[in-house]
Amino acid sequence: MRHAISGGIGSAGRARSYADATCNTSTSPNGRPIICIPTGRPAGDSPVGIASAGCPVASKPEVKRNSKFFKAWCVANGAPPRLGQHMLPAMFTNKRFSVRVEDATMSAELLRNADGTLSKERAPKKEGEVYSRVAELLRLMHS
Repeated sequence: MRHAISGGIGSAGRARSYADATCNTSTSPNGRPIICIPTGRPAGDSPVGIASAGCPVASKPEVKRNSKFFKAWCVANGAPPRLGQHMLPAMFTNKRFSVRVEDATMSAELLRNADGTLSKERAPKKEGEVYSRVAELLRLMHS
């Protein structure tokens, strides 16, 4: 099924706000972001925090050539990035695309096994939980 959409995959403002939140997140001694949760008055001078499993804040995000973002960005740009060109989400704004839409019919839940390892259990979604999503940008549509 193909649909024409405008505005692309999200807006630069939303992407910028995520980047701002990342830049304003304090880090733990091992470089992981810390999420501070207000839990009343902390004992001592330091606030309570939870170490996140994300990338260190100081690192730049890496876009791999086989990622969905890379492929979609190349469609929006009309060509692969030039050497040193930044792959910004703003490339998707104010453009219309022909897209492939698919239904999300399966859910995944992470479960902790008896030995402490994690496994993913997949199950069909219930009728009211199924939703549609853009699976792939096929081509840029010129207005």
